Amino acid sequence: MKGASDMIAALKGYAAKFPDRVAAVLYQIAQQILTEAKRRCPVAADGGTLRASGMVEKPTREGRTVRVTISFGSGAIAYAIAVHETISEHDPPSWTIMYENGGLIQWTSEGTGDHFLSSVIDEYKAVLPEMLAALLNLDHAEVAVI
Repeated sequence: MKGASDMIAALKGYAAKFPDRVAAVLYQIAQQILTEAKRRCPVAADGGTLRASGMVEKPTREGRTVRVTISFGSGAIAYAIAVHETISEHDPPSWTIMYENGGLIQWTSEGTGDHFLSSVIDEYKAVLPEMLAALLNLDHAEVAVI
């Protein structure tokens, strides 16, 4: 393959022929993303409800689209939105007052904080086509057949 566009085209062709295999690999990658997102997810002093709520749903197919959903929240949805999107209209009043007075949130563990899921997804975007190709064992011969 010459570049990213060739790789993406090959992956789309492969997905059309072998959607179940692609779905399984996407699910595997989503599990890796979730693991790192949980590591970055803050844990409140009174428990780890938000971190424990992280999950990957089984892949679904709709036409030629394969979808895997990674989520946090469930019983802690309001807190999940507030933590992930801070600074935002979802912040509790105490955070808003703190920000207005120049304060910053002191997360309980180093390396945790807001955007704990989207930051991981953003990092994976750059390498996702290569990861898919590697996990699907695509080589030049297979790509030529697609």
